[in-house]
Amino acid sequence: MEKTLYISDLDGTLLRNNAALSPYTVDVLRRKIAGGLRFSYATARSRASVVNVTGGFMPDLPIITNNGVFICDLKTDKRLHGCYMDKEKVLPLHRAIRENNIPVFVYAFIDGRERVSWIRGTENAGMRAYLRDRHGDQRLRPVDDWGPLFDGDIFYHTIIEERDKASHLLNLCNQTAYCRYSLIQDTYNTDEWWLEIFRHDASKAAALLKLKSMLGFDRVVAFGDNLNDISMFECSDACYAVANAHPALRKIATGVIGSNEEDGVANWLLEHA
Repeated sequence: MEKTLYISDLDGTLLRNNAALSPYTVDVLRRKIAGGLRFSYATARSRASVVNVTGGFMPDLPIITNNGVFICDLKTDKRLHGCYMDKEKVLPLHRAIRENNIPVFVYAFIDGRERVSWIRGTENAGMRAYLRDRHGDQRLRPVDDWGPLFDGDIFYHTIIEERDKASHLLNLCNQTAYCRYSLIQDTYNTDEWWLEIFRHDASKAAALLKLKSMLGFDRVVAFGDNLNDISMFECSDACYAVANAHPALRKIATGVIGSNEEDGVANWLLEHA
């Protein structure tokens, strides 16, 4: 009998527009998982952020975070796979950020702790919203100058801007093939765009294939809504876009299901899995 892994994006897909799982979706997932469904998340969020927005509801399987940078085992709180950035190879990116005074969040492990660093006083509207949503987050680490901004074992960068400025910054930063760049519209504040930068070989697809092999699955069924889900769809055996998904994702999907506000993923799983 074939072993199937069901895997879903979070924001705009499994989460409703209030950035939370509905009680109905949680109930369906719990019942299906108890009945043998093998289910996981693949998200641009960090592990800490996933725990926050899902209200602590976690699948039994490892999850994919940071757009494929990490595979995290939630039972042991260990990272089974990680794509850290080489300090020398990422220098052109950091030089572009510094020379153009680009406000940025830098994600790294410093002294064994995950930290999110930025230069105090450079916060734009998007960054302030990010910080409000993460008030009290122990990862937050404001610094006063460029020196310590790039400390530690870096794995991710986030720039939040209006679309035109974000596109301009993408052109400024795109100086090295060592990095992968994801520019997507904020699900909750459509005036803001997120330019996320990580190692070239990190993607939801690469992490998904690694997870599939690691756990011995034969098939993958994926759910998503945005452009960063394209690679995951392309390597899945079946893939379903929620009704609110980006047109480019709907175009390559096996089918289109109910929207995130309609608990589309939960309803599909209830009927078909």
